[in-house]
Amino acid sequence: MSEKKFLGKGRLATIVDGTFAIAITLLIFDIKLPEVAQTSTALYSSLMGMFPIFLDYILSFVLLGFFWLAHNYHFRHIGKIDERYIWLTLLWLMLVVLIPFSTKLVGEYGGLMISELFFHFNIFLIMLFLYFQAVYVDKHKELVDADRYEHESFKTSMKIVQRFVLVSLVGVALTFWAPDWSNLVYFVVPLFGFWERRRKKRA
Repeated sequence: MSEKKFLGKGRLATIVDGTFAIAITLLIFDIKLPEVAQTSTALYSSLMGMFPIFLDYILSFVLLGFFWLAHNYHFRHIGKIDERYIWLTLLWLMLVVLIPFSTKLVGEYGGLMISELFFHFNIFLIMLFLYFQAVYVDKHKELVDADRYEHESFKTSMKIVQRFVLVSLVGVALTFWAPDWSNLVYFVVPLFGFWERRRKKRA
């Protein structure tokens, strides 16, 4: 039986960081300058009309930041990786780079159920694959860094990802009721960290 091969995590971390940098940059490329008359009134009206587009941009930027941060929370516990973990991460990144397209879709076809559902399922699958990565590491303790691994901290990061998965499913449900407002559900995500800090202080 051949010995299992482990790889250093440095190059994978570089790919993750580079992918997120590109995805975040692509978000702004989809916001075009308004073509209006050279007057302040016309420009102001056009910019106000673009408010939903800017809101989608801000939301997607924050979500990408959260995805990157959530990955780092569990990745810092890892000392080495194997091929299965690499492929889980690559499939996750494939979904991450789809965010600029999903954002443009809801920007141009906002309010349509299919565009909103596409966005929510994109988020759902991203968080699901992020959870799969964490579960894989949790079941294969040979991957963790013994000097940096903190069981409670690792489990906390998994709980936050689980909650995010549920939030994305709530977004899917809200789409059938109020597609125009369903994306706002993600603005509760920053509260997850706040809740965990409060819980630890009480404990």
